[in-house]
Amino acid sequence: MPGTHYDNDHSFIEALPFEYKNRAYLIIRSDSLETMLINFNKAGGAVFSDLCDDDFDEHLTRRTISACLIAKISSFEPTLFINEHHYRFLMSTLLFHLQFLLNLPSKQYPTLDSLTPFLKVKHEHTYRWIINIKAKFEKKGIYFD
Repeated sequence: MPGTHYDNDHSFIEALPFEYKNRAYLIIRSDSLETMLINFNKAGGAVFSDLCDDDFDEHLTRRTISACLIAKISSFEPTLFINEHHYRFLMSTLLFHLQFLLNLPSKQYPTLDSLTPFLKVKHEHTYRWIINIKAKFEKKGIYFD
């Protein structure tokens, strides 16, 4: 995908069970952000098609796709955002999937700022990416939280 590089946060992927971790790396290499969002909503996708009904775990499938979404978003170069709509979309998508992966109630952690102390310690790359992108847009007077 244009504008991405391999300096992204794989810490959420590394926490997955082995069989889902391998699927996650396939998803990152083959799926676009749009495809990942669609697959999250339907809790499936091509890389999960070989699982039989007894082995299919919908929650783990969604966790895998969420981990991929965070890795994909955290790989985007901040200078590529064309406008504040892209910025707001990516930040709200990131917030939703962080809340999902961390099993956090959105009312208790409603903003990215409320998550940053935890991210700074446990998921440093995502933390730095958020801080950098927010600083870039705040210079323009555009705020997310």
